Amino acid sequence: MLSSSIPSSLPISLIGLFPQAVCSYDSMVDLKSLAGFFLRSLFEHLLRPATCSLGWVLEQGAAPGQVSLLELPHGASSEADQSPEDDSAKSGIRDFGPPFDDKDADIILRSSNHTKFRSSDHTDFWVYKNILAKASPFFRDMFSLPQLGAEPLDIKWAGVPVIPVEEEAITLGALLLLCYPVQDEFMRLSLDLSMLGSILRAARKYDMKCAYDAAHRMFVQSPLFMSHPAQAFGVAWRCRLEREVRAAARQCLYRVMSLETLGEDLKSIEGEGLFELFSYHKKCGKVANGLATNFAWIKRRNGSVWDWASANMWNQSETDDCQCSGTAIQVSDQNEKWHARSWWSMYMMYAGGELRDVPAGKSVTDSVQLASAIVGASSCAYCRERAPKALLDFSRIFAQEVERRVSQVRFSYRNHHLPFSPFRTHCACLHFHVQVELKITF
Repeated sequence: MLSSSIPSSLPISLIGLFPQAVCSYDSMVDLKSLAGFFLRSLFEHLLRPATCSLGWVLEQGAAPGQVSLLELPHGASSEADQSPEDDSAKSGIRDFGPPFDDKDADIILRSSNHTKFRSSDHTDFWVYKNILAKASPFFRDMFSLPQLGAEPLDIKWAGVPVIPVEEEAITLGALLLLCYPVQDEFMRLSLDLSMLGSILRAARKYDMKCAYDAAHRMFVQSPLFMSHPAQAFGVAWRCRLEREVRAAARQCLYRVMSLETLGEDLKSIEGEGLFELFSYHKKCGKVANGLATNFAWIKRRNGSVWDWASANMWNQSETDDCQCSGTAIQVSDQNEKWHARSWWSMYMMYAGGELRDVPAGKSVTDSVQLASAIVGASSCAYCRERAPKALLDFSRIFAQEVERRVSQVRFSYRNHHLPFSPFRTHCACLHFHVQVELKITF
């Protein structure tokens, strides 16, 4: 049990830098409750817009002009209990509407008002703790934390506790639709990439894995993601969404990467992100181009040499009728060299150039390239009949190898740090809880 006086040597002094959080000191409060309050303060700091920096002062007391949370009088509160009859308190607050208007709900999430239109309105979402707890370990742990006072939260509306959050109404509404058994309503929403990015960021923040996975599928399957991958990359980078950043960067490989081709999408990408995207594209182009010059990946087909090559010198056995010149190449079997026909070598040269600009399988199955090589083979009576099928079959294998090799190139962030992998916030809070309990000594 805590004594009625706090020793001056207490290692941790919490300074009043959580303006919404209220701590009351009671001589009969136990260590578990005190540690629980510390963690709740951190939860509230994460839930709400940061109005000040996180100020844990170690090994020292409160600075002049600051009030330690431990010194606040018992029962102090930062905001009065609001009621529907108080019109002035209700000013600027509205309900979201169905399905988040059930007055039997036991918690209210109040959205932020910092929209790009500078609206002064807040929006209330009447929700159930048990649904939030099932959807989010973040909220589950928050609701289960021990309380110092009789009341769990400082702000109330019609007797129902209110949790202000930093998300705007449209983001919070879409996120909650993914948590409630009404996901069909979510699918009817018209959401652009920017909105989906905000939903993904909120789902990660509150540890809502099922909601995150659903929003991720919608993000990567969006027509805009396919047609404007650079814009999708910019949104994911800005929202610090690692999984979506990698997916969008990979999608960008299916087009030429240049300032001209990006056009208006450049506006959505931060400078450092643009540098990393170009670096990744160039690295993949180098890897893909190498497949067109180093043939160690090529194997026999069904035990036989491909029709575009021969294992024998020209003018021997089956190549007696072939009038094409050839080039010796080293394939996967180090004990043999094949002699590739000139029209195939020309196809590989063109493919290498395309792969440098567009490092994707589609670059080697392009009908224009294949037709050009087939025309080159038409002057040889032996190759004329074999070239079309041989090239078509080989291009498919080639495309698969390009995709496989490029998938092994990892998008890196260099000096840029995406602060969270999905759901690290929750783990960080639990870790913080342990740190607080270990540091409190008497």
